Amino acid sequence: VEKIAKRTRKTEFHFNKHIMSRNARRKGTAAASSNVENVSHAPEQYPLYRTFLMRSLDRCDAELAALVELNRSLHVQKAKVIETCGEATLLDIGQGLLQLKHDNALEGNVPHEGQDLCIDFMLRTKLRRKILN
Repeated sequence: VEKIAKRTRKTEFHFNKHIMSRNARRKGTAAASSNVENVSHAPEQYPLYRTFLMRSLDRCDAELAALVELNRSLHVQKAKVIETCGEATLLDIGQGLLQLKHDNALEGNVPHEGQDLCIDFMLRTKLRRKILN
């Protein structure tokens, strides 16, 4: 896919460069720039570019669906954390007073019954950050 995208960009660049330089020699730079604007949509006519674009859009749709589902589950987890541990624990998570170690253990003061909920909530927020970036 990357090779196709590079090849398409390279072809588009050379095509635009050729049209612009040819028209600049004939009619001046104003005419050249108007033709370049007309050529800017030329890669959409290539079948490889269209398939690449469709795959890219499908991938974005899948990521968006995953993000929506993750946000729903985050709201449910947040409600459970507030019920079991209280709002103070949620504020501690937000301020960074509670942190996850590399072995997914909590570092900080958390009630024993709410540790699994807090770990789950923090892992989901970490996953959301990764998806958004």
